[in-house]
Amino acid sequence: MSDRTIVILKDLPVEQCEACSEYLIEDAVLTKVEALLAGVDASAELEIIPFAA
Repeated sequence: MSDRTIVILKDLPVEQCEACSEYLIEDAVLTKVEALLAGVDASAELEIIPFAA
């Protein structure tokens, strides 16, 4: 992936606080996100990846 690549992760499981709108991504989810980002085509300008748990 290059600095000019835009990656959209669809259906990413994120928890959001109802009181303050802060969000949380669990460690296991973040680990999978890092693996997905590592596999992005470096020549792609835009890549949309469905997140499958």
